[in-house]
Amino acid sequence: MYYKITYKMSAFFIYNSSKVRDKNLLFKVNASESEVHHVDINQGLERQLVGYIGVLPLQDLTNIIDDRLVSNYNLDENQRLVQYIDKHPNVIKTPILITEDKVEVIASQQDLVNSLSTT
Repeated sequence: MYYKITYKMSAFFIYNSSKVRDKNLLFKVNASESEVHHVDINQGLERQLVGYIGVLPLQDLTNIIDDRLVSNYNLDENQRLVQYIDKHPNVIKTPILITEDKVEVIASQQDLVNSLSTT
């Protein structure tokens, strides 16, 4: 039996195409009727997305960064952190969903469905 997710929204889904779990969740995003722009970090980040990330609160930015990959850097300001993300997009935890009002690391398929339904 096939179920189609039918939520309406505009968001960014950032994923890593070399991770099977991320690709499986991307399939779910594509099966939804939501307006979700997907960005593969292996292809680099789009200028529009980097600009949007730049206006996020520092707490949201630090939540999407893999601390193990940036432990030797002093990234305590938005501008520095955004510049670092722009040059090294692989430091972003994936997959994440960025909407107008939140940034969320997606840990499971249910997290994705819940995020799409509440936005």
